[in-house]
Amino acid sequence: MADIDDILSQSSDGGAYYVPSDDDYEQVAEGTYPAHITDLNIVNDITIRKTGNKADIYKPVYKIAEEAGNHVGRVVKSGGIFRFKSPPPDSGEKRESTSGNRSYKKFLDACSVPLEENKDPNNGESSYSLPTVTREDIYGYPVMIRVRHKQYELNGELRTSVEANLLYSWGDGNKLPESEELPF
Repeated sequence: MADIDDILSQSSDGGAYYVPSDDDYEQVAEGTYPAHITDLNIVNDITIRKTGNKADIYKPVYKIAEEAGNHVGRVVKSGGIFRFKSPPPDSGEKRESTSGNRSYKKFLDACSVPLEENKDPNNGESSYSLPTVTREDIYGYPVMIRVRHKQYELNGELRTSVEANLLYSWGDGNKLPESEELPF
């Protein structure tokens, strides 16, 4: 009897197949893991329903590091980190609270992205300009993530998704070398 490699090598269209044992997929367990940022998906200029203001959503992709012991090499995606944008000064639009950018600043700090500090000359209060970043800016940074399971219903069936939240920079971790993989 032919094995799967023999069958696939005879296919002229690249083939498509299904192996039932692949259904035995094990989700990454909830917990804290050392990981590296290996990709970044960005959704630009979404409109916030409540306020009508704009934001970008940064969705880093993390690869669990060898030092984790379990689930090594598994990829976990972030649910998203919002970067709320200030409306133009003359627009008359409501200014979004800057506290919503706390998670984005934490993300930039974990990736060692330099921030410009601005001090108010009247009260000495600091604010930070939060730049946009690209995949190339943050690729390979060592971080600690918390993996959580989220349940949802689809077509009457209860399902579980896996989502990672950035905790902080992984101080002892080494940055991965630049990827030679294509980003698509």
